[in-house]
Amino acid sequence: MSTYEIVQHNGRQARLYPNGDIRDDNGRVLQLGDDRLQVHAITSENARQYHQMRKEKILKAVESGVMRVTNAPDPYAAISRIVERRAEVAMSDNTRAGNDAARIVLQALDALQDKAQETTVTHVTEHKIDPDTMRVVESMLRARRDGNIQENIIDIE
Repeated sequence: MSTYEIVQHNGRQARLYPNGDIRDDNGRVLQLGDDRLQVHAITSENARQYHQMRKEKILKAVESGVMRVTNAPDPYAAISRIVERRAEVAMSDNTRAGNDAARIVLQALDALQDKAQETTVTHVTEHKIDPDTMRVVESMLRARRDGNIQENIIDIE
């Protein structure tokens, strides 16, 4: 067990631990030690990263809970099982529950369509040919079309 020193913190008795943490009698952190505060400080540079990490942690927790409840091997199968059950209710129940189930199924289908749509980017490259080169190319095409290609002699107009 860690040794600590009894100190006053905000007018109350608290425990000061060797790492600089100040905790109450139940062990809740009242103030982090200076070294730990610097490591976990939220700044404008790392705020976005902490926010993204929090969202990922929540998503993983939700996915594991849904997988456990549906007994599915992965999150996609779990969602599929939930939507399948809601679709069954939507088809068999003409009450509000059926309408709500239908809404859930339609929202899931809409989400799939949004995800499935890919943005196609078309790049157009335009080549400009000077008039003299264009006359040479056109005469070559005429010669090929007319079958007048003789020993690389092409009539240029």
